[in-house]
Formats: sequence, structure tokens, C-alpha cells
Amino acid sequence: MTSIFKLSLCFLFCSSVCLGQSGQNNQIIKLSDSYNNIQVKGAPAPKKMQIKNSKGFILDCAGYDFTLIRKMNNGKNPDLIFIIAKGGKYKIALNIPGKTTIDASTMTSLEGYGNNFRGFEKDDTPIIAIGTLKPGTSEMLAYWVSMIQLM
Repeated sequence: MTSIFKLSLCFLFCSSVCLGQSGQNNQIIKLSDSYNNIQVKGAPAPKKMQIKNSKGFILDCAGYDFTLIRKMNNGKNPDLIFIIAKGGKYKIALNIPGKTTIDASTMTSLEGYGNNFRGFEKDDTPIIAIGTLKPGTSEMLAYWVSMIQLM
């Protein structure tokens, strides 16, 4: 009975350590206009989104004001995140009130290749955009645009 109890405790401890480590790889970036390349004239130069994990990151939209984007999009919220990188063009469903995971599990190729994302490349500067697809087409309509830099 004691060895089963010890084994159970060991399993719980190891599981929590492993889960904690994988959680550390999920860098969270807060959506902000400080990254947006679509700026009014005279605004400060936008920053690049600096990510640490080539496999992806989490974009947190909580608290971001989408009012201007809705005005540009005929009163509608944007519904997609676009990634344009050396490895391909991808779309991800956008979670406006919260967090969106951006990695191989959520990225769908706009070029018809399914979920073939292999990670961001060190020498690439991918574009990330928020918007929607033009109805009936695969044309991207972007209302928020930034660059990604792998650290």
C-alpha cells in the first residue's frame, strides 16, 4: 500500500513539473497598437513582436479596443489572424475576448496544405495580421499588421 502511495505521489509531482515546463514555452504577447504598422502619421515607429519559441506563442487580445478595426470592417469584428512567413501563409481563428494560441495545432495553410506549419525560421521576419477574408475569396483583408522577430 505504501509503495502505491509513493508511486502516485511521484507521478503527480512529475506530471506537474512537466506541465509547468510546457507552459513556460507558451510565451504570451498582449495585443497592442505599439506593434501595429498601421498608424496615424507622426505616431511612434512600431515595435516588432519578439518571440522566444520558434514553435509559436499566445496572443492575448483581452482588453484590446477593436473599435477602429470594426469601423474599417463595416461594423464587424475581425475573425482571423494571418501569418505570412517563408514557410507559407496561414490563418488562425481569432479569439477576440481572450487568448489565441498560434502554433502548428491552430494554423491552417491558406495555400491548401492543411496544418503544415513547422515553426518560425531564425532568419525570417514573418508578418502577422488581424482581419478577415474577403467574402467568397481567399483574399486577406488586414486591419492590424506587425512583424515577428524570433529571439
